[in-house]
This record gives sequence, C-alpha cells and structure tokens, in this order.
Amino acid sequence: TRLGGGGEKDDEEHDQLPPTTKIAAQLLPVMEAHLQVYCNLFQRNNDDKSTLESTATSSLRPYLEYRLSKDPARPMLQSLYGKEWTEEILEQVLFPMELLFGKRDDA
Repeated sequence: TRLGGGGEKDDEEHDQLPPTTKIAAQLLPVMEAHLQVYCNLFQRNNDDKSTLESTATSSLRPYLEYRLSKDPARPMLQSLYGKEWTEEILEQVLFPMELLFGKRDDA
C-alpha cells in the first residue's frame, strides 16, 4: 500500500525517500489540522472563562451555606469542643463565606 497518490514519476521519487520522511509528509498536514482545531477550542474556552468563573462563584455561596447548615460533623464536634468553638471552626475554616464573599448585607 502506498501513501498518497500521484503519477509514475512521483511514485519513483516517493520510493527513494526514507520511510520516516514518507510518513512525516503524510502526517504533517493532519497534525497541523489537529493543532488548529485544538487552538480554536482553547481560544473559545478562554473567551468563555469569565462566564464560567461568574457561574462558579454564584453557585459557591449557596453550596457553602447548605454544607454549613447540614455538616454531619457538627454534633460530634459540639460534644467534644462545645458549640461556640464548633461554629467558629465551621464558619471560619471549613466554610469561610465571609472570607470569600465579605459580610452579607442582610446579616
């Protein structure tokens, strides 16, 4: 099986080339096309980055509020260290919403 196609003269010249050169000649255009598609996808992703970041940030607060209110370790920590220490650790270390978002206006 021959790579590419052409006239007899092209076949003779092609037969004299080392195998790696023959393969490289066929693969280079394919690799260039693949790289172009990758670069286009990468650029499109960078253009949408701010939208993705704002979506992630807007979803983070409700998630942290839910996790803070439903933390399964709260009863154990309260029994070992007391309610005040537990709430401080949960709010400032594990789910630091004030650190991430600032104080809430409605709080």
